[in-house]
Amino acid sequence: MGAYTFGIRGRVFISFLFLTELVTVSLLGILSIISLLCIILYDGLTKPNTPGSLRDPADTSIFPEKWLDIPLSFGLIMSGFAGHAVFPSIYHDMQNQKEYKKMVNYSYLMVAVIYMTVAVSGYIMFGSKTMEEITQNILTVPEYNQLLNRFAVYLVALNPIAKYGLTLNPVVLTWQTYIQSKFICILLTTITMVLLVWLLPNFDRVISLLGAFFSFFISGIFPLLCHIKLFRHTMSRWELALNLVLLTVASLMAITGTIKSFF
Repeated sequence: MGAYTFGIRGRVFISFLFLTELVTVSLLGILSIISLLCIILYDGLTKPNTPGSLRDPADTSIFPEKWLDIPLSFGLIMSGFAGHAVFPSIYHDMQNQKEYKKMVNYSYLMVAVIYMTVAVSGYIMFGSKTMEEITQNILTVPEYNQLLNRFAVYLVALNPIAKYGLTLNPVVLTWQTYIQSKFICILLTTITMVLLVWLLPNFDRVISLLGAFFSFFISGIFPLLCHIKLFRHTMSRWELALNLVLLTVASLMAITGTIKSFF
């Protein structure tokens, strides 16, 4: 939805902003996510009966109905924690770089809390009928405040505007090592993104593939390999063992999640 709402011209425009300006624009995305969370909680708490109520939970189960679908969740979960490609650019443009580590820790803590709240609330409200996006569910409940829910959908559509330029800034910089024109680099990146959205419409499969293949490699496997390569001689045995275990687990989850995204 966000891809069609934003459009190619909007994506090209947002990509020309400097990183410091992109960070300011990204505040819009943070506000939209927090607002969406508040709307979901409001809907669930104000509706007395299922479906769509936090006060009267829907039918849920502790274990998944289809165990073979578990690998699909690996990428879906990981995709939300894969901002590592942007970290060097953010660190470089920070006014106080000493606060970088604290900023990353607090950011991931906030992301985890928001994700867990939305996931748990959505499952309690709709159970096994939870759709790919929670906004699809809340639009099917006529007892909700429809004006408020429409606003939630618009927030979801607005979110890519805040994220697009910041997330793809490293991609554009990489293109510029081969192509001197920044405009052409941005245009090529934007056209590629639009084509991917058009050719791969299944939202959950696309996000799962991105999370399982790219996010696991960028955010898990590659950093672990670098850490082992650089510091293995100074690590204790248990630290090295822990890194190897994490590397093995991340690799297995990446492989199974990627395979499940295609089949």
